Amino acid sequence: MSPKSPVWQLFFVNKSTYKTDHSHFNAWCIGCLKSCKKNLHTADEEAIQAGLCGVGRTEAELNEMG
Repeated sequence: MSPKSPVWQLFFVNKSTYKTDHSHFNAWCIGCLKSCKKNLHTADEEAIQAGLCGVGRTEAELNEMG
């Protein structure tokens, strides 16, 4: 097996497989995940200030989405 490319440091990979292909794992861009988490956090803060909800998502809940 060839060595893993350094580019893979830019991706979050878990052990879930891609659709029905059991030889490839799902991967998500770390930069995109951070951006989405930031946007969700901002939306939660705005909803709290507008009185639409009492509390925002926790860091753990945001990490579960990513």
